[in-house]
Amino acid sequence: MTRARSNRVFYRQPEVVEPVKVNRGHPYRQRFDMEHMLRFGKQRLLMGSDQTPDVEHEENWVQLTLLAYVQLWAARELVDNLPRPWEKYHHKKNHNFITPSLVQRDFYRIIKQIGTPAVSPKPRGFSRGRNPGELREKRKRHPVIKNEIGFFAHFPLIILLNSF
Repeated sequence: MTRARSNRVFYRQPEVVEPVKVNRGHPYRQRFDMEHMLRFGKQRLLMGSDQTPDVEHEENWVQLTLLAYVQLWAARELVDNLPRPWEKYHHKKNHNFITPSLVQRDFYRIIKQIGTPAVSPKPRGFSRGRNPGELREKRKRHPVIKNEIGFFAHFPLIILLNSF
């Protein structure tokens, strides 16, 4: 026994969705801040100067430079604006906008005021060095990874879809 199908078509009008106001400048502002932080870190905090083949050491160095940047950010309220003689646009009383470079310029004074919990180093003379006949352990060599298949072999679907 088969059922008879009706030829009725039901149509429902879609609901009207009101547009939501989206602040499109916020992601740009975040990217703007990140790019300036990375530029400052590479130029003034030596973020890219560490040359090591070990990824862990490089990650530690980047974290250390980011901690230095956070210290500059935290010390921005304690800074005296010290413009150089040729910097006429910096006013000594202008604390509204202190850049990380200005904080870094006056950071030595802040550290000097706070002091350090470390004991000052004592002269110890020359180190003995390695014992005679002792050899250093050579660095572990890693094999070179070669891509014998070719770059585009990893993306066969993309090539097939783009070829039509």
